[in-house]
Formats: sequence, C-alpha cells, structure tokens
Amino acid sequence: MGLRKMIVTDTFLILTALIYIKIVRLKGVKMKTPMDLVLEAKQEIPEVSVDELKGKLDRDDNLVLIDVREGEEFSQGCIPSAIHMSRGTLEFQIGSQVPNQDQEIVLYCAAGARSLLAAQSLEKMGYKSLFSVEGGFRQWLDEGYEVASVEY
Repeated sequence: MGLRKMIVTDTFLILTALIYIKIVRLKGVKMKTPMDLVLEAKQEIPEVSVDELKGKLDRDDNLVLIDVREGEEFSQGCIPSAIHMSRGTLEFQIGSQVPNQDQEIVLYCAAGARSLLAAQSLEKMGYKSLFSVEGGFRQWLDEGYEVASVEY
C-alpha cells in the first residue's frame, strides 16, 4: 500500500472515530472512566485484606498468588510465593500456569485496582474462586510483612 493511500486510510479512521465520539456525546451516553470500571469490578470481585492473605499463606492454604504488576515493579520485590503474570499478559499465560478453573486465585497489584480488573477478566474466562488484595502490595509493605527479593 502506498504512503498516500495509508494516509488517506488513517485519516478516514480518525475522522470516523471522532464522529462516533461526537454522536455518543450528543446522545448523552456517558463514556466510562477507568475508575468507573474499577468500581464495577469492586462490586463483583471479593477482596481480602493483607492480614487475611498473610493468614492464608501462613496456613499454607491451597491458593495461587499472582502478582499482576509490571516486570519493573515485580523486580523490586514481591509477596513471598507469588508468581508473576503482568496485567498485560495474564489472560495469555493463565491457562498454562493455572489450568484448574476451580483453583483459588488471589491477585494483587500495587494498590488494588489492576488486580480487581484482572480478576474480573479471569472470571469472564471461567475462573471461579477469585480474590483481589485490598490495598495491594503497598498495604502489604505498610503492614511490615516479609517481601521476597526477585531476580527478574
């Protein structure tokens, strides 16, 4: 495809998107914000406190703990026994890492928002026993719990 044709195609797509957005706004349809999505997920996904998670880990409950933070965040330390699947690759990795859709899965991120959205996504994929850590890794740190060092 020639450069001129690519520019025309891209321009058409951009104009179409702008027109669509304008129509949506004129019709009064409110576009959701990221926080709207997080609040919706909060209604669907149960949360566990870091104290509850610590208790589960101390009892060796049969759970899979998934850190959905980005690699750079994960490399700075994680909750002991966590496996890393960043939010952007989670849906592609989960089937091979956790094939049992009945397995209890606890997800966490830095503050608790990404893990809620990640759990909601896994729920749509058929996973049934999902929890998000309220307050995330920051809350874990604030409580003074052990942090595992990571070679990433």
